[in-house]
Amino acid sequence: MWANNINGEIKVYKNLPTYWDGVKLYTKGFCSSPIEVLEEEGFFPIIDPQINEETEQLGDLYLEDNKYYYIVIQK
Repeated sequence: MWANNINGEIKVYKNLPTYWDGVKLYTKGFCSSPIEVLEEEGFFPIIDPQINEETEQLGDLYLEDNKYYYIVIQK
């Protein structure tokens, strides 16, 4: 999964969009763009933590070192 901070709101994408800003940048679409292009456009991967669902839950996303991470909250 990927995320992008758009106007102060983090939007999660299950898959990268084929088009971005109306432009299909590469023959296979925006989603096949090099990581440098994705990052320039604000797309960064989400690192999904392994949690114990009985005692933990996922909180908000935050960006660190060009990756999004979930805050893990104890129930």
